[in-house]
Amino acid sequence: MAYIGAEPLPGQNREVDDISSGFNGNATAFTLQVNGLNVSPETANNILVNIGGVIQNPGTDYTIAASTITFTTAPASGLSFFAIILGAGINTATVADDTIGPSKLINTAVTAGSYTTADITVDAQGRITAAASGSISNAEIANNAVTTAKIADSTGSSDGVTTAKLATDAVTAAKLADNAVVNASVDASAAIAGSKISPDFGSQNVVTTGTLGSGALSVNTGTSNTCATFTSTDAGAVVNITDNSARSSIEQNGTDLKIISDTDASDADSTIKFQVDASTKMTIDSSGNVGIGTTSAGPKLHAASGSDTVVGARITGGASGGTDIADFRTNNGTIRMKINNDVTVSTGNLVIGTAGKGIDFSATANGGSTTTSELLDDYEEGTWTPAYNAGSSASACFAAGISYNTGGQTGFYTKIGNIVYFRLNIDAASSGLVAKSGILQINSLPYTAVSQSHVNSGGAFYQFTSAFGTGSANRPTPVVIQGTSNIQFYNQNGSAFAGTDLSGPQQPIQLAGFYEAA
Repeated sequence: MAYIGAEPLPGQNREVDDISSGFNGNATAFTLQVNGLNVSPETANNILVNIGGVIQNPGTDYTIAASTITFTTAPASGLSFFAIILGAGINTATVADDTIGPSKLINTAVTAGSYTTADITVDAQGRITAAASGSISNAEIANNAVTTAKIADSTGSSDGVTTAKLATDAVTAAKLADNAVVNASVDASAAIAGSKISPDFGSQNVVTTGTLGSGALSVNTGTSNTCATFTSTDAGAVVNITDNSARSSIEQNGTDLKIISDTDASDADSTIKFQVDASTKMTIDSSGNVGIGTTSAGPKLHAASGSDTVVGARITGGASGGTDIADFRTNNGTIRMKINNDVTVSTGNLVIGTAGKGIDFSATANGGSTTTSELLDDYEEGTWTPAYNAGSSASACFAAGISYNTGGQTGFYTKIGNIVYFRLNIDAASSGLVAKSGILQINSLPYTAVSQSHVNSGGAFYQFTSAFGTGSANRPTPVVIQGTSNIQFYNQNGSAFAGTDLSGPQQPIQLAGFYEAA
């Protein structure tokens, strides 16, 4: 027999996937799945559950919420699980909402008498063909239901969408395609107000009666003395933009192009001049020479000098300035720097303002493959304060608290590139001077020496000393130790010379030397 609604499928009991792996004595809620997909029994009575071989009581031992089963008591770890979801029963008394589709209806099942209104007409197959009135009211059309595809193309003057169907001001500029309005679209008798033209010509007259260059274009505000014209003022003029008082003009006069603000129109020397109130501010002549603040352009770039003219540079050449000379001057014409094969700085210093820059001598390279740099990038002079190594450590050569005679700690240095030249005088006072067994050492060189494997960075020689005794024939050698700012003393056999070996520690030591700075 036929069924109303979904046809029952007997025997559709489904075994639930095993969830016993999640039993740990604490968890109570688990997700029910069949073949990896979530399933939802209608009620707790639609699923049979067996845990550890014991059938569970629905509603008491467990509850169902969608695809989740929740046990009253958390299953212990190791218990087995088995469950079957029972197939749906057949309910012939009530059909669920929205379960009967059009494929379940036979043709002619819908008739005119099936509707509460007699205004609807159906055909022999039960299809709705028309309303009794033959029209669809506005209320029957959903919002936004009518698209452009539902509007017929125009075939005449009265069909389609006419202007009568458009509200006033309904079409905006945003609805017009670019370049949609062309000259042919504008009525010949239409007058376009001056205020609609940018820039605003609403208060001015635009007159065109001929060709440009023969008095053709006049832009006039109506007053006699504030007019700009394109005109032909003489036989050689091509363009003249000026006002009626012949001031503030741009002229092409013969071969001259002049931008001026005076009445001068007499020049005809193939130059471009920029003038303000009859004073030429810049001139470019036919040879490409440029003059700033002068009518004399050249050679190349020339700035006029004078007490009232600020001049930053002057580049000249030939007879007026010697051979290829460039100079930089103050506003009174005094030369501060000159370039004429040599570079001469008249006053002041040549300042290298960026680290790593200097004087490049690479043009004189002759050091072969061993040359690493020919850039002189540093020069410095200064003073420093030498001191004996003193303190409580075993390496100290004198005890802490050492004092020095007046002038007994003087040092001078000159650094050229990475080479430091130094000289020193160190003269300890006898009071409180206690020599120790540590190697004799003088500290506090102005720069740390470079570190070079197995090679110390420099040395020193004696200028004067009596600290080693007057009869000493083998004074120790002072060495600048790599990676430090210290001078240490060694005997000729390479052994260290200790502070206790110094026969006259309170006597002065004067040294001079040099080393390579890091």
